[in-house]
Amino acid sequence: MAIITTIVMAKRNLDPAPRLPSAPLSPKTTSSLMAAKTFNLRASFFRVLALAWMLCFVFTGCMGSGSGGSMTPPPTSSTAGDASNPDIIRRGDVLLIRLTGVPDNEGGVYEETVIDEGTISMPLLGSFKAAGKTLGQLKSDIEAAYRDKKIYATPNVTVSQSQRFINVLGEVRAPQRVVYTPDMTILKAISACGGFTDYAQKREVKLSRGSKVYIFNAVEAMRDPSKDIPLQAGDQIQVPRTIF
Repeated sequence: MAIITTIVMAKRNLDPAPRLPSAPLSPKTTSSLMAAKTFNLRASFFRVLALAWMLCFVFTGCMGSGSGGSMTPPPTSSTAGDASNPDIIRRGDVLLIRLTGVPDNEGGVYEETVIDEGTISMPLLGSFKAAGKTLGQLKSDIEAAYRDKKIYATPNVTVSQSQRFINVLGEVRAPQRVVYTPDMTILKAISACGGFTDYAQKREVKLSRGSKVYIFNAVEAMRDPSKDIPLQAGDQIQVPRTIF
């Protein structure tokens, strides 16, 4: 009998206690639970937003350092090539070409812009390579092409350049085209536009040159002028707006 009593008591101890029917929540309790849920959702949203900003910052830093993407480190004075030679023809230059020594109705003055492919269009010659040459070289090459193709026997060509420009856009006080000079640099071009605005992101200035985009840290260049970048005619500077 004692054994049976012990078994029954043990079984009672193992059986889970019966669950009482839950009482309906009061309006005040329901409101508190909804407020807590809303708070948790907002907290999760801000955590996700903070993570997104962090990833954006890291990604932008990688792009600016030239470690990925289409952006490359900015050129230095030693890699600027022929930027100091104002006689070199570059993409975007506007040339005035006078053709004489030919029949009167076939000569004249032509204004030609050097396109991205580095060429201009000449009467009866079509597309003609111009970028990378001096004005004198282009003159000689055009005359030789007319003679070699037996188009004109004694052509006389004169080549000159119109004013050349740098485009400065974004967070500068007076965005505009700046007349190019051989000593032009990024900081000088920005200064010619009145300097940075209060919202300029000075550490991520973009320099577009042909198909390439460079990231330039103006803060470092202002501390160390040797880090300023020489410009070429046709360059474009874009100063972004800071996100903070």
